[in-house]
Amino acid sequence: MKKYFIVYLLSIWSLLAIGQIPTGYYNDAEGKSGAALRQAVQTIAGRGLQTHGYNWDVDYTDQVVGNSSKVKLIYTLKEEPVGNHKSSGYTGYNREHVWPKSLMPQAFTWDNHNLRASEPAENGKRSNKKYGDYLPPDVSKGDAARICFYMAVLHNWDVNIVGRKDMLVSWSTEDNVDEFEKQRNNRLQERQGNRNPFIDHPELVDYIWGSKVGQVWNNDGDDDDDDDDDDGEDGNGGEETVIYTEAFNQFPNGWTTKKVDGKNDWRLSKKFQDNTAAQMSGFSKDGSAPKSVSWLISPEIAIEEDGLYTFNFESKNGYYKGDVVTVYVTDNYTGDPATTEWDQFNARFDNVEHKKEDGSLGWGEEYVPSGEQTLAGFSDNIRIAFKYDGTSDKTTSMKIDNINVIKKPLAVENVTAENNVVYPNPSANFVIVGGAEEGLNINVYNTSGQLVKQSQKSRINIQSLNKGLYVVSYKGRNGQMHTAKFLKK
Repeated sequence: MKKYFIVYLLSIWSLLAIGQIPTGYYNDAEGKSGAALRQAVQTIAGRGLQTHGYNWDVDYTDQVVGNSSKVKLIYTLKEEPVGNHKSSGYTGYNREHVWPKSLMPQAFTWDNHNLRASEPAENGKRSNKKYGDYLPPDVSKGDAARICFYMAVLHNWDVNIVGRKDMLVSWSTEDNVDEFEKQRNNRLQERQGNRNPFIDHPELVDYIWGSKVGQVWNNDGDDDDDDDDDDGEDGNGGEETVIYTEAFNQFPNGWTTKKVDGKNDWRLSKKFQDNTAAQMSGFSKDGSAPKSVSWLISPEIAIEEDGLYTFNFESKNGYYKGDVVTVYVTDNYTGDPATTEWDQFNARFDNVEHKKEDGSLGWGEEYVPSGEQTLAGFSDNIRIAFKYDGTSDKTTSMKIDNINVIKKPLAVENVTAENNVVYPNPSANFVIVGGAEEGLNINVYNTSGQLVKQSQKSRINIQSLNKGLYVVSYKGRNGQMHTAKFLKK
């Protein structure tokens, strides 16, 4: 019996893996224009983005539609057996940086949205030439352009670095999105958490760089909310509300610092900049750089269990020497960060070198937005914390500023704790079991039927689980038993 149950689950997953644009994914860009639209699309492009090492995910993301044994190569359009990696020649494939890695900071070379399987010889022929100096075939021009626009909007780069803006806009218009790009976008979200907005909505290119700049964009795509008659009387309508904000005009202003190791601690700084921020550095006044570990922890922020909340912040670094800051959230702070159970968020930080005219390291000019971080499954009072963890080799100075916690209006399709579902799904860090009766066991099984996790809280940390499909069994608030599945990324 168990065998048939497993086959059934895997069959369902094979259908779900096709994927689609999540409902309401582009609502934040709805009705915006100009700089506001670009900012909204930047936030959406970074939503859910999980940093990772330079890998071979193209083996999966670039597979031919309907043929998982072959990958499709950019430019030549050849199909090569999955895993036939070659560093040179006309057979096999390597990885092409569509936005050349020599034209970007080293910290961003891992983004698989920018990596395509490519014939090694053709990759070498393109090298780091700008598009225009290198001309791909017509059927690859739109693919390349939309990747370049993704990189430009996500990192706030000038797209002219890789090709004339007007030319790339034309390429995107003339070479339409195909099923391969759609499949690849879904698989990239599965692997690294975010989507390329210009594949889901290629018309956005025209609103940000083309003939419709300054015009209001309205989402007419399949991911839009189809219920145009919602009058908000059911409590699902309304505007988003900022329920907490911190710009560090004073310090600590209710925030707590906890120095664990080293000489330095979080402090207020105006130096070299035009606004205040919370700052931490691995360098000491005496010039030494010992191990430095310090927490910056927010005061309690009240949220409702069944509400939909997000948070965001901005960061800026100086004298970059490695990634040093991570952001966490808890709803059960013990007073000691070492004994508190934290949930880590894969938010974006300013983790890239900034150089002065003489080539020496310095401060970045602009703050980098974190992207929207979803506070699903927390209840009552939460705390947001930034942990600086530096060593003698990792001494980056980091500033954190403009922290916001936002309550979102609940659309009809939004998941609430009353629904018997598991979300977010897929997930790498945690899942929420909606509708589970608190205080009773929630059991997590692998596809062999083995119990691998048990919890009495609806928010379950799954970081320790291997990648794969899992089944959750639990008793709902309606008194009935339920099962649901999720994919651990």
